[in-house]
Amino acid sequence: MTHKEYNGWWNYETWSVNLIIDNDEGLQEQAREMTKAHFDEDDEDKGAYSLSGELKEWVSDDLCPHSSEPTLEGQLLGAALSEVNWQEIAEHYVEDFAKEGK
Repeated sequence: MTHKEYNGWWNYETWSVNLIIDNDEGLQEQAREMTKAHFDEDDEDKGAYSLSGELKEWVSDDLCPHSSEPTLEGQLLGAALSEVNWQEIAEHYVEDFAKEGK
């Protein structure tokens, strides 16, 4: 994973995925529900870790289903998604969820 900070995020790919989710009400609500399911007020790091895997699967499989296809589009999309820092996005959602008071 390449670390080239972009707008305060790990890299452009991480910033971009987070921006797309945050700017779509339906996606944002779905991410919030996932966060709620993984939230552990006694161990926010544990919750973020488990959430990161679900976010990665959700985006890769449901939002970008062609990312694993052996096409130019699929290969480029898969390469971009492999650069996303899923842990950082998950920590962002867990922190927001904790601030909102669940």
